[in-house]
Amino acid sequence: ADVTLVTLAGAEPVDAPFEIAHVVPGDERAFGKLEKWADVIVFQGHALAIFDTLRRSAKLLVADIYDPMHLEQLEQARELGEATWTKQVSDATDVLNEQLARADFFLCASERQRHFYLGQLAALGRVNPATYAGDPARRSLIDVVPFGLDATPPRHERDVVKGVRPGIGPDDKLMLWSGGLYNWFDPQTLIRVTAVLSERRGGGVHLFFQGTKNPNPHVPEMAIVRESRALAQSLGVLDTAVHFNDSWVDFADRQNYLTEADAGVSTHHAHVETTYSFRT
Repeated sequence: ADVTLVTLAGAEPVDAPFEIAHVVPGDERAFGKLEKWADVIVFQGHALAIFDTLRRSAKLLVADIYDPMHLEQLEQARELGEATWTKQVSDATDVLNEQLARADFFLCASERQRHFYLGQLAALGRVNPATYAGDPARRSLIDVVPFGLDATPPRHERDVVKGVRPGIGPDDKLMLWSGGLYNWFDPQTLIRVTAVLSERRGGGVHLFFQGTKNPNPHVPEMAIVRESRALAQSLGVLDTAVHFNDSWVDFADRQNYLTEADAGVSTHHAHVETTYSFRT
């Protein structure tokens, strides 16, 4: 198929097997040209709420709902005050419900998510005798599309952590937190465990947080990043056993970090967001 990738946040020229277009939110004229060109439109996030052209489109609409935004806001907005917290959860719920009522097909990230969304779709009347008769599993309505893998296996092309980061030797053990740090995760327990392990083994064990500062300047640094640094410092393991990357790792460079790691780690609290999220 001919593909155009549309971004709302700006674009830089890259070598890609598809067209890349930047459309400013609310620019119905620019988006309308793309809508007219397309046969199928795959979207995620707030696109349906931003573009009336998309809402009124007669083209096949595929909603990627890998991110249960309303559950995410239960955690992300909880520190903003009760009124703002309630509004952001309510707004995210409305955005998702409009997508679930309007789109022709849905993509999610796991079978657990699929079961969750089937309940929401059923509540909106999308699971009914007319649709059930020919497809009792409802795979033609919503199906699982998890992360893909490159056809070329990852290769270690250059040293990025071991023997490069101060204090991390080429033969040390490396635990890699691959992804961002958000307030609803639990890196503190992991930091404390790393401090204990490092003391028991006399060093040689390291925890590396791969992503701390979002490259999007409009996304503020989470409080948990500062709290985690402070905890590591108070335990005496900051930059000796616990290390924080200053920003994020380039997509094309991630294979070097993954192939150097001895273990991947992710710790988070038990709540509904964790239950239905799909961790990077």
